[in-house]
Amino acid sequence: SLHLNQLSPLRKVKSVTFYSLQKGYAVEQIKSSPPEFRLIDYSDEFADFSQTAALMMNLDLIVSTCTSVPHLAGALGRPVWTMVPFNCDWRWRISGESTSWYPTMRLFRQEKFGTWDETIERVADELSRWAQR
Repeated sequence: SLHLNQLSPLRKVKSVTFYSLQKGYAVEQIKSSPPEFRLIDYSDEFADFSQTAALMMNLDLIVSTCTSVPHLAGALGRPVWTMVPFNCDWRWRISGESTSWYPTMRLFRQEKFGTWDETIERVADELSRWAQR
């Protein structure tokens, strides 16, 4: 998937505060994230998905790679943007920004195998426009 530092282009959206919905190894990366990332971490308080879901119900938008997080957000009907890899599996079809599984989900596809830079920049640009609305 991604290392947290790869998401640094999202920091340029000044009016957004980020909340971590991760568990396990990914949480360790938060400790070394720069303070300007504006990242709030409640992961120690998540005992199960019901607590993750409760936080999601209070967020304006969930942005994630293809993990359990966007599936939960989509099942809850929350607005969610999911970054999917170039060689994604059948659930995401081979093209397009939407999925029939979750009507509130928008897909951001990796343009080139092995690099997320362009995808993350597109998400950052769209997030900037979204935050202005």
